[in-house]
Amino acid sequence: MAHGKHLEGIGFFNDAFREAMKGSSFNIKERGFINGKREAEIEVEKYMHGSIPLQAGDPSLFTDPAQSINYIECHDNMTVWDQLKVSVPEANERLYEKMQRLALTAVLTAQGIPFIHAGQEFCRTKHGHVNSYNAPDWLNQMDWERKKQYRKTVEYVKGLIKIRKEIPALRLKDQEEIQKRFSYIQTPPHVVGFHIKRLSEEEDFKELIVFLNGAWEKVEVSLPKGIKSCQVIVDDQRASLIPLKTIDSSTIAVPAISATILYR
Repeated sequence: MAHGKHLEGIGFFNDAFREAMKGSSFNIKERGFINGKREAEIEVEKYMHGSIPLQAGDPSLFTDPAQSINYIECHDNMTVWDQLKVSVPEANERLYEKMQRLALTAVLTAQGIPFIHAGQEFCRTKHGHVNSYNAPDWLNQMDWERKKQYRKTVEYVKGLIKIRKEIPALRLKDQEEIQKRFSYIQTPPHVVGFHIKRLSEEEDFKELIVFLNGAWEKVEVSLPKGIKSCQVIVDDQRASLIPLKTIDSSTIAVPAISATILYR
């Protein structure tokens, strides 16, 4: 991955994105953005725009967003769910599930190529096993009972996938378009906000505003200057192409450990 800028057309599993989100896969007690590391938003803001230069001269991993395969869990290393339990032992099941949703929201709203490990949408566990490539079937198989147990998160992820497929703002095609449309929003600590904008008011393009709140408390955030009326399509409970509500304000509250996505 260190040579990604010199290998145009070649994709890489973006380990830097993964580690910024949940902490090191090799030091499982380490925390990241989703599990309580303050100021992790500084690191996350290097990757949500496809890990490319946002302005000329910026340090970056890649030259094209399609090189960045954004993920936080794969077949190797500990699952996110298991690492959350080790890295944040003081939390409870409700908070772990919120962290899992926030992680998946980050994967599905980042520029680049999203990658989701099978079963991640229902909080897949391998009971703490760190590398199960040679473990028996009982450990690696899908536990479909968890799909029922975490039904709300399954539906939430399905909604996010529909949103990504239907709204081109989440699939900008190249560095030039990202540099024109994508900008970060000033936010409180432990919050990442970004705006994917129209290039003119006449353009037929759904603008998106995304806030990812990794803090353990509700935060008040400001919308980009000049924007007041927006429709909310993702909150801490639901993700839907059918708007959940309309806001007519320059600020909005984002609940703890959750995302809010607005479009206009």
